[in-house]
Amino acid sequence: MSPFNTVLFDLDGTLIDSSAGITRSVAYALKKRGYGEVRLEALRTFIGPPLREEFMKFCGVDADEGAALVGAYREYYTQKGIFECSVYPGIPELLAMLRENGFSLLVATSKPEFFARKIIEHFGLTPYFDFIGGALLDNTRTAKHEVISYTLASAPTIGEARRCVMIGDCTHDVVGAAKLGMSAIAVTYGFGLRSDLEAATPYALCDTPMEVAGILCRG
Repeated sequence: MSPFNTVLFDLDGTLIDSSAGITRSVAYALKKRGYGEVRLEALRTFIGPPLREEFMKFCGVDADEGAALVGAYREYYTQKGIFECSVYPGIPELLAMLRENGFSLLVATSKPEFFARKIIEHFGLTPYFDFIGGALLDNTRTAKHEVISYTLASAPTIGEARRCVMIGDCTHDVVGAAKLGMSAIAVTYGFGLRSDLEAATPYALCDTPMEVAGILCRG
């Protein structure tokens, strides 16, 4: 029997490959705000973490300029970038298998909830989830532990932390879960580095969605 009954999923890098839409939106924002053109490959660090903080770190700017960059980012993202993404192979099968095995499924993402819901609906994945939780559009509730807490509090049925598990591709997914006394399964097919994920000591490390299914359904 699995020690878990509730599974929370990150979105970018875990359910969907959102690299094209996010990096193109970041490049648009940087150019518009006068930072010049940057290679898209160099912007992959923006996938997953809270945007304002990542802009602040990348450009060496304060919170106000970080917020202005997020505003420019959303000009492109809301028109084009939001759907410049794809569902990872094996994800629909993973979700179906977990549902069949009685798990409650949730989404907990640092992406604004407004966009997360649109993307998940666009790809026909909404029926799998009991609740989709994310950040607010005013750049608050972006820290992973904040999103997880909000999602659990908003879900129709709330499991004990020890029976919940976070699935994500970056260390902040693992660390955010740990802050709340939860386990995390790290996936290597997303955007995080395997070495960083291993160092974060997740409950398990999986290379494919089906490996995640094997861990959860085997118990």
